[in-house]
Amino acid sequence: MNAETANTLREQAESAEFAAAGALRSVPVMANPLRVRRTQRVVHERAVQMRVGRARMRVVAAACILVSALLAVIAVPLWNTLDEFAHWSGIPDLQIHMLFLALWFLPCTIVALLLWRGQRKRIDELTQIAHLAQR
Repeated sequence: MNAETANTLREQAESAEFAAAGALRSVPVMANPLRVRRTQRVVHERAVQMRVGRARMRVVAAACILVSALLAVIAVPLWNTLDEFAHWSGIPDLQIHMLFLALWFLPCTIVALLLWRGQRKRIDELTQIAHLAQR
């Protein structure tokens, strides 16, 4: 088989595909009205859930920004206070540093856990919606 024959066969296959696609587009297809209404309802419910989720995420983002700003402002005074307390009480610096890191990352960890929990719930909801749409 030479290149010219291969090109001719490829062109014939492509034209046959286009003809078949055109023939399928011309066939009228009626969807089950019950399934259409159910799908519209499920899509609408999901859109409402997404709007609520976006509003919730805005609140979480604002809270994260506020906490980050507060932590940036109080980091140096907190560090100095913990350092003075460590020298006064005789606690090793390493323990004070670990306390500072725990205080620093605690809000971020809580937010991350809450977001992870919400994401898991959303995945479960999407799974339920997919099962409803298949019925």
